[in-house]
Amino acid sequence: MNNVEDAKIKWINYNNNIISRFFSDSKESNDKKNFLLNPDKQIEMLNLFSSRYLIEYQSDLEEDPDNMDDGIITIDTVTWIYIQSFLGRWYIQEIDGVTEEDIKNFIKLFLIFFTYLRDNKIYKRGKTQVNKILKKLENERKFIKRIKDYIKIQKEKDKEEKYHDLLNEWELDEW
Repeated sequence: MNNVEDAKIKWINYNNNIISRFFSDSKESNDKKNFLLNPDKQIEMLNLFSSRYLIEYQSDLEEDPDNMDDGIITIDTVTWIYIQSFLGRWYIQEIDGVTEEDIKNFIKLFLIFFTYLRDNKIYKRGKTQVNKILKKLENERKFIKRIKDYIKIQKEKDKEEKYHDLLNEWELDEW
């Protein structure tokens, strides 16, 4: 393996340990509100966000596998902008068949998960930053509008020029 692959594995394992701790602590405390969905589905969702999006897509591992300039975004250091980009663009475009319900489930899970990180002093960017994430996640209407707009645009695929114009406008939208 090379440095980039070793670094990916290291940071994916780092994120997975935090996710495992969340589920372990939730089970031990019998905190049923942390299990909105099947726990396996929730683990899958957090792994998608923490591994495929944060580590493989957003982190600067290709340029800096040793993480000398803090180019790694881990699940305990993520900021609002990454969550907004994930739910409002990447997830919708990269995962086939995303529905409004999927977005709502992610928002609910993120609210529970980031509250857990804050309350257990696991989140590394401070209480103010995590509270900003939690407050902004409460406005799920923005995300629902995003996916509805994307679905409308997909209906224009057979009109290639119009489709690309609408998609470019959607991607650049300051929502």
